[in-house]
Amino acid sequence: ALGKPSGGMCNEVTALEEAIDGGDWIKTQSIISRLSPRLIGDPTAAYLNSSNGGSPNRGNENDPNLPPTAPKFYAGGGRIGLERDAFVLAGGIDVLVRIFREPCFVGLDMSLSYDARDLSKELVTTNRLGHCWNESLACLRELIYAMPSLLQTEKIFDHSKDDFVPFLFTLLSHDQFFDGAAALIEEILSL
Repeated sequence: ALGKPSGGMCNEVTALEEAIDGGDWIKTQSIISRLSPRLIGDPTAAYLNSSNGGSPNRGNENDPNLPPTAPKFYAGGGRIGLERDAFVLAGGIDVLVRIFREPCFVGLDMSLSYDARDLSKELVTTNRLGHCWNESLACLRELIYAMPSLLQTEKIFDHSKDDFVPFLFTLLSHDQFFDGAAALIEEILSL
C-alpha cells in the first residue's frame, strides 16, 4: 500500500498542475489550501492529542482505516505520513515549487531571474502571493522535516538545477515571506 500514491493525493497533485498550467491563480490557491492541512497536519488536533497524553502529530497512528503494515513513524506517522508519502511519489514537490516561478503568477522578470527581489511591488504589496506562498513554504518545510531524504532525492534541492535555495535567500528580502522562507532555509541547512 505504501508503494503507490493514494488516488486522492494523486488527483490533487494533478489538479494543482493543471491549475498552474492554465494560469489559474484562484484555483491554485484553493488547491494549496486543501493540500496544506493534509501535509502539515491540523495544529488543533496535535494540541488536543498532546493534551490528552498523546504526542503531537502522532494522533493518527492508531487510525483503524490505515493498513496494518503502515509504519507508525514514516513521514510523520499515521494518516499524515501516508499523505506526505503519496504527495512526494505523485511528483508533488516539483509541482508545488512551480508556483514560485510560473511567469503568469510572478511576472516575466522574476520567472527569468528566479530572484525574488525582481518581484513586482504590486504583487507583494497587494498580498496576492502571500498566503499561498507561505502555505507552500510551510508544506515544503514539513515534508523535509518528516522526510529528510528528500534533500538527496528531489532535484530542486540537490541536482543540476539547484537554484531553489538561492531563491529562498532572495525571498528573505520581503517581510511578508521572511518567516516562511527562513524556516525552510533553516530546515534545509540543519540537515
